[in-house]
Amino acid sequence: PTAPSEHDHFYGNQTSYGRLFLPSLLKDYPCCVYLDSDLYVNCCVDELFGLFDGKNIIYASGTKTRRQAVEQQLYAAAKLNLDAICFNSGVMAIDLELWRQANMTDRCNEIARKFSKRLITADQSILNIAFPSSFRLIDDKFNTLLHPSLSSKVRRLEERIYHFADSPKPWDPLGKLLSNHHNLWYQVYKQTAIGHVSPMRYYSWTRSRKTLRRILSASKRQIFSKLKCQTIESVVDS
Repeated sequence: PTAPSEHDHFYGNQTSYGRLFLPSLLKDYPCCVYLDSDLYVNCCVDELFGLFDGKNIIYASGTKTRRQAVEQQLYAAAKLNLDAICFNSGVMAIDLELWRQANMTDRCNEIARKFSKRLITADQSILNIAFPSSFRLIDDKFNTLLHPSLSSKVRRLEERIYHFADSPKPWDPLGKLLSNHHNLWYQVYKQTAIGHVSPMRYYSWTRSRKTLRRILSASKRQIFSKLKCQTIESVVDS
């Protein structure tokens, strides 16, 4: 299932909205752990199933305050506390039973209809509005965000779930140049059953068009970072 066609597409597709249907798709299960497709899972996830306390519906890693988020204007329009933490939906433990009891699917659909053209991060925007206080923060080792910038380059692998966040992704066109995590991703990709096939075979040009602005921004950040590093090195050498 996907969202109605009037909802914002997330970089050209609507599949991320499928997370909102997990309670009905998994109707015979009391809980589940959801993992995004852009993850490198380098730790055991069993611990996530031990978090359920019968009070919270969503268990996810916090990223920043709502005031700092790209959805800040949306959260303000939804009358949420902008100084509170919002969460990333790439890794979530979900109490499906509590969700169904609270009829949260209807609540999510209501939010989606009300803000249909302002869902910058698709279902993540909806979930943060629907669960402003009924979620529990988990250790960020289960969702370590890897942005394309130099500052987040992985020096040593740890027992974590690494999340290739933002754009460009390591497998995007120019990802090899603009993402500092391309080598990490490619090492894993080569070990898969499709590792002998060029990643471009699976690439969506619709997504490329949608992410162009972010790719250009990433290019500027990388150039600035490299120039800054070179300047510092020159000063040290002199």
